[in-house]
Amino acid sequence: CFSGYGDHRDLHKEYRRQRQMCIRDRYQRRVHGITFYLRQGMGAHKPRGILCARKLHNKRRLNRWADKNYRKAHTGREFRWDPMGGASHASGICVGKVGFESKQPNSAFRTGLRVLLK
Repeated sequence: CFSGYGDHRDLHKEYRRQRQMCIRDRYQRRVHGITFYLRQGMGAHKPRGILCARKLHNKRRLNRWADKNYRKAHTGREFRWDPMGGASHASGICVGKVGFESKQPNSAFRTGLRVLLK
């Protein structure tokens, strides 16, 4: 082989060594013989300063509304659209008796009450 490397195994070793150096350099920097380890954890594009708690808090508070379950739990929809107002029990006046037959293969006559809620 004319490239100065012994054979393809040496070439592969050199490639792996260079790749490993690139990966290592992502997490640490050496300046004048001192190794600085870069912090990993919070992710990109977030403020990391000592006085950034308000910004992180507000950003999280606003972005929570994109979550469907959070929006559903916090909009107060049960008071606006639920006839029972979010309650498990309610009182009312009986307007009439309603009965209907069950579908196949069952045979029954199910009855219910039509109620005017107070």
